[in-house]
Amino acid sequence: MVIFYIFDLMSEAMKSIIKYIFELLIVLFIMHPVYGQQDNQASEAAKYLEERGEVDLKIISHDLQLINKLSEILSVVNVDGNVITCNANADEFIKFLALGKEYVVIQPAAYYYKPGDYKGIVEDWQTYPTYEEYDSIMHDFVIKYPDICKIDTIGYSVEDRLLLGVKISDNVTEPENEPEVLLTSTMHGDETGGYILMLRLIDYLLENYSSQTRVTSLIDSLQIWINPLANPDGTYAGGNHTISGATRRNANSADLNRNYPDPEDGPHPDGLEYQPETTSMMEFMSKHHFVISANFHSGAEVVNYPWDTWQTYDEEEPTFHSPHPDDNWFQLISKEYADTAQFFSPAGYFTNPASSGFILGGNWYMINGGRQDWVTYFIQGREVTIELDNSYITPENELDDLWNYNYRSFLNYISQALYGIHGEVTDSVTGQPLLAKIWIEEHDQDSSHVYSDSITGEFIRLLNEGKYNLMITSDGYEEKKLDSIDIINYQSNHLQIKLVPVGYGITKKWIDKHQVLKLYPDPVQGILNIEIKPGMPGLFAVEIISINGKIIRYINNISVLYEGIVVKTDVNELSGGIYFIRLRNNNNVWVKKFIKSE
Repeated sequence: MVIFYIFDLMSEAMKSIIKYIFELLIVLFIMHPVYGQQDNQASEAAKYLEERGEVDLKIISHDLQLINKLSEILSVVNVDGNVITCNANADEFIKFLALGKEYVVIQPAAYYYKPGDYKGIVEDWQTYPTYEEYDSIMHDFVIKYPDICKIDTIGYSVEDRLLLGVKISDNVTEPENEPEVLLTSTMHGDETGGYILMLRLIDYLLENYSSQTRVTSLIDSLQIWINPLANPDGTYAGGNHTISGATRRNANSADLNRNYPDPEDGPHPDGLEYQPETTSMMEFMSKHHFVISANFHSGAEVVNYPWDTWQTYDEEEPTFHSPHPDDNWFQLISKEYADTAQFFSPAGYFTNPASSGFILGGNWYMINGGRQDWVTYFIQGREVTIELDNSYITPENELDDLWNYNYRSFLNYISQALYGIHGEVTDSVTGQPLLAKIWIEEHDQDSSHVYSDSITGEFIRLLNEGKYNLMITSDGYEEKKLDSIDIINYQSNHLQIKLVPVGYGITKKWIDKHQVLKLYPDPVQGILNIEIKPGMPGLFAVEIISINGKIIRYINNISVLYEGIVVKTDVNELSGGIYFIRLRNNNNVWVKKFIKSE
């Protein structure tokens, strides 16, 4: 009884550790013939799981089906030839043991921070900051460049550390009809090279504004958001003063890049609740409608593009799924990134053995719950995952080289938001912006269409060069088709698209058959009464249209209650003849004829 009482007093974290050790002992006892030779590895794994909440494993296999099976159980980190690197929390490790596969525990990457080593990262960008220094650096950007830089709190981590984003634009405090771009790094806390490179990129853009033509053009034309540290709890798992002890996962031992809704596996593909870091980023990205985004990691050197959740090797493969409709565009931008990084680096950099510097994610190894697939499928963005360095924690003396290898590729990638189709969808009658769906005929699938913004009517569709038939639809409007829109790589095509409200013009199919409208007197000389029948509440607009379809009068924002309403309008100035009243709301249109007396 005393034992149970003590157990009840323990913290949840300690209970989880004891539960894990108990389950591990049971598994090892039952499967001793299989695992007898790996008892030492299991003990090593238990040590890291207790200390860090995760353990890295190496498995030797060429078996593609095993890789896919491992990805369902734990986090596959890398596949390099026959070496499969994985990361597991306690529950995942126990599930892995049941597979009966041999493994080797990998010692975590070491980073040693000595107090007093910090020399001022703003000056040299070759030191990892403390958490407090990171927060100060981000706010100092705004203090130093208030006209082109602002800071926003995207959200909070499990342990209430800040998820910070910096916005860089010429009119930074004003909403503008400019494409938005997002770069984020280190959602795996122990993949740190991108963390420093994103801080340095912020500094580079701000410092070179107005003095360097390309940087000035980007800041004048775009709204650039940069989030250097997406998993602060993982990076500072060893304490705010050091990145020594950094972990891949967040404070709840969740892999944040497996924690998003998945096109194949749906919500909660990892079986966990969405983490605070995940929900914050989903809300932030959904609100901003980023045209293009990138997610920076380490552990390999390659651009990984959608899909991650599907393989596209061969139609006869059981896991085959067709590539993204814009696969050739993803290859274009990924190759450009890789080629540029390779050109400005020594031989051997960014040459992942599985590719020439870029690869479709699922063809490397499949994962579910990744952010790039969520962005591309669920919010119609375009995102890739860029692995910057084979070392998870880039040594400080290599950070400067890593920057010089990659910063030109960063600028090239950001520039892609300026190309493709840039359009505006408006109401042909009122000129008001519209929310519309835009898709490519006989091209789009798997949610590859885009939408125009409901406030501005603006949309951007990034495409590889070619000719495309564009379809535009919006509720209450006639569908519109634009044939043979010509796209040239690294250029933009600007379109002004006006949608005609359903019922605009005079045809029999729009005539009011349900007596929603009543007009009297008819014929009319002075005041025309336009009665809207009861039971039709909402906001309406009324138009008087000539027989040739020209709008003569427009009355907007008519509020109708359940009891109906009568709108009075003077038609004295109209010449005699046939006219039409068109009544419309967001979803329907009704048309009725009347006669104006001479």
